Amino acid sequence: MALTEQQSALLLNQYEGAEALFLELLPVGADLSANGILDFYISRFETIVSGDSQIDKTYADALQEQFKIKAWKIIALVQRAKDTGDLGDLIHLLRVAASIPGQESAMSPELGRACRCLITTGEVPPEDIQLIFEPLTETEARVLIGASIFSFQQNELLPIQLQRILWHIKSQNYLAADDPFVLAGDLAIETMTVGA
Repeated sequence: MALTEQQSALLLNQYEGAEALFLELLPVGADLSANGILDFYISRFETIVSGDSQIDKTYADALQEQFKIKAWKIIALVQRAKDTGDLGDLIHLLRVAASIPGQESAMSPELGRACRCLITTGEVPPEDIQLIFEPLTETEARVLIGASIFSFQQNELLPIQLQRILWHIKSQNYLAADDPFVLAGDLAIETMTVGA
């Protein structure tokens, strides 16, 4: 299904919030309250600015604004996750980021388990590998991509798995090629391959 411009912008915003949440906040055990998230980014800003006494005020103001925007994206995502389920469930957080508000769809428990393993170990268990090649909803496809990108355990197999997942999603037309999660997946493969 093709996304409207507004839906695409919303999903991109939610993806960016999830990216910061999974790659910046969760690995350091940051407090996920609104104040905790704001404090985290205020502290990061102050660390950057205090380390460079020659920093241009215009640049500092723009950087501070970027950190505030990022913080509010995460706060909105975390609040929506709290309102709709268990904030401690990583797959629920991803499902919220991968869904258009009001169009959330449940995931099969088996696919949720496979995605949870992908996030925590960097691999899909052999007994669950067939799940990623079964029919997927748009939300499931985005969660599968997100679980690959945000895996806490990066390994040499992850780019290959992500390529296979993206190939399947694109070939079956589960998501449009310009879906924010597909574009992020393509970029992640490039980054993982260059970094290897």
